[in-house]
Amino acid sequence: MRAIVFEIRLPEGDRRWAIACGAIVELLPVVSCRPVVGGPAWAMGLFERRRMLMPLIDLSLRLGGPAVTPRLGSRVMLVRLVPEREDAGLGGLLIESTLGLETIDWETEGAHAGFACALDSPFGPVAAHAGTTVQLLHPERLLSAGDRRQLFPDASTVVCE
Repeated sequence: MRAIVFEIRLPEGDRRWAIACGAIVELLPVVSCRPVVGGPAWAMGLFERRRMLMPLIDLSLRLGGPAVTPRLGSRVMLVRLVPEREDAGLGGLLIESTLGLETIDWETEGAHAGFACALDSPFGPVAAHAGTTVQLLHPERLLSAGDRRQLFPDASTVVCE
């Protein structure tokens, strides 16, 4: 499977992750966003793409690491966070930098199914790759039901004052 590989610095050490190319709509440079009050710390705010506002998520914070410090190599992965929505539930995942586009065999000898706690866990299989391990991340499973409602409210329930 072709995937974008990236690293997140965690207190216990750097961990490599991958998101399948099929789950990525577009890879963008860092975008500016408008902060939104009251959301989770990892929800940085909203950014505009093609006249639509979309949530921007600090993926490092969401996975338990420190906040991303944007730099020249930082990227925003535009992904389908809530694919069952009519608007595809698009959102951006801010990552500090990509390590590259790789082909990874998640079923090769020595690979592991992962430590998913539930069928809807965002954490996929783990495979040995380039002298370390990399874990597949499913962006469409990244948000809880409550996160989905908060970041992608139904337009008919939004009240503007």
